[in-house]
Amino acid sequence: MWSWSPSRRSPLPGGPGIREAVDRLLNGRSETGADAPAALRAVTVMLWISAGATVLYWTTFFTSGAVQTSSEGGYIAFERAFPAADAWLVIAAAASALMLARRDPRALLWGLIAGSSFVYLGLLDVLYNLENGKYASIDGAMAAEVMINLFSLTFGPFLIIYVWRHRRWLLKN
Repeated sequence: MWSWSPSRRSPLPGGPGIREAVDRLLNGRSETGADAPAALRAVTVMLWISAGATVLYWTTFFTSGAVQTSSEGGYIAFERAFPAADAWLVIAAAASALMLARRDPRALLWGLIAGSSFVYLGLLDVLYNLENGKYASIDGAMAAEVMINLFSLTFGPFLIIYVWRHRRWLLKN
């Protein structure tokens, strides 16, 4: 069994702390009840993976550069404009995942923020790639960019629809 030992305190009276929420997620235990929305665990895991993958992407970008699709000045300048916005996405995805695992009503807000952040960043990246002919030549780094674009523009709207569709369950405390 997986375990760790961060704070046991919950921001909600009587709610689970961070440790309990993560243990529930990773060990398949839940007090969300039989009325929990379908795929709740999968959505929560995808949010954590997205946050981690984004951090990994930027770590790689600024260290080895392996994810860079070009060494042109314009491309590098464009990409260097993204870390702050992607940091916001990481915060929103992690907050959404944590709130979903805790069945915290704030999961609705953070899910909408994360979903719209995915869409916005995906559209911005796709428009740059289209305007600069980046999709014309697909190498390994560009294939990764295409996958990121597809993920952002499918998972973002999915997340928005998912949390909105289940807002009554999320707000029921």
